[in-house]
Amino acid sequence: MSESPQNPHKTNASQTKASPLVEAEAMAWIAQLDGPNASEKDLAAFREWVSRSPIHEQEILALNSLWQDLNMLTDMAEPIRHADSVSKKLRKQKRGQHRIRNAFGTVAMCMSLVLVAFSYNNFNKAPLPEQSISVSMPIIMTSKIGEQKQYTLSDGSVLTLNTNSQVEIDYSKEQRKIRILQGEALFDVYHDTSRPFLVYAGDSVVRAVGTKFSVHLRDIGIEVTVSEGIVELATIPAASPLKPIDKAPIKLAKIGLVRAGQGASFQKSEAIITPLSQMKIDAKLSWQNGLLTFTGETLAEVIHEVSRYTAMEIIIENPEIRKMRFGGVFKSGEIEDLFNVLETSFNIKVIPIDGENKVMLVSAQ
Repeated sequence: MSESPQNPHKTNASQTKASPLVEAEAMAWIAQLDGPNASEKDLAAFREWVSRSPIHEQEILALNSLWQDLNMLTDMAEPIRHADSVSKKLRKQKRGQHRIRNAFGTVAMCMSLVLVAFSYNNFNKAPLPEQSISVSMPIIMTSKIGEQKQYTLSDGSVLTLNTNSQVEIDYSKEQRKIRILQGEALFDVYHDTSRPFLVYAGDSVVRAVGTKFSVHLRDIGIEVTVSEGIVELATIPAASPLKPIDKAPIKLAKIGLVRAGQGASFQKSEAIITPLSQMKIDAKLSWQNGLLTFTGETLAEVIHEVSRYTAMEIIIENPEIRKMRFGGVFKSGEIEDLFNVLETSFNIKVIPIDGENKVMLVSAQ
């Protein structure tokens, strides 16, 4: 396996915990190869998966470590013989494959141990519910209200989900495809010109190679913030609706470029691109640190944003206070601090509604 280009914004693979996506893929490969029906095509595909990222090899080796504490059992003789056969096939297949020889040789040698460990676990535990896991199937990642989650994807890219968000991850050899189904996500993309990184949100598409940007799927259109690199905006033609399981390339209608230090509001085929100060970018992305930062937004805008992080319904009773400008930094999900500031500094009363998870904001004047 050729050495992957270093990305200064990525954690070294040996220090990075594999994401649930990579763990699922590794276990799927073990299950797929653990049987007499494993084909030469399966083995070649497995080799390609291992060579795609150091994190893949790391996860296979991690699974292998489960075997280190297991005792040999007579009952396991047949799985051992089968695993050894698979290992020999792998070694035979790799001859002449100079690019991945060194790294895959390590994986091939440990595959017998991994397969035995897998069989051992199945032998000693009640059967797990049958799962149909494919390394090529889309996988859904979610976050709850008020929660942020971070995943290191199989290529080394980092995905951070904001509150109440849901994305679909669909990687292939040709492209890396993410579909935002709900909410907001921040992407720190590993540089790989051979596999475009595409983020679909509604009928809009954001294409990147190696960059850092966020995409927020709103009720009307999307909002893009680019902190590093360049992304390209495009739309999906009405005649080519995107489905979650689509694999065929879709011809996109290119709209424009958004560079580092810029943001874009994007709806259908129209994009408004505006420059952003570093302070504004930091404020927009402060949610990844569990903070909400406001720099002069109206109270209506503040409450709309805060409401994303809580199940409580917040109603602004008086129209005249909706346009009041507001600034400050708060921990996301801890709205009591916000209420205290409204009451002490803005002369706004916060009135709880009895028996309901709801409050009203009214002018105290």
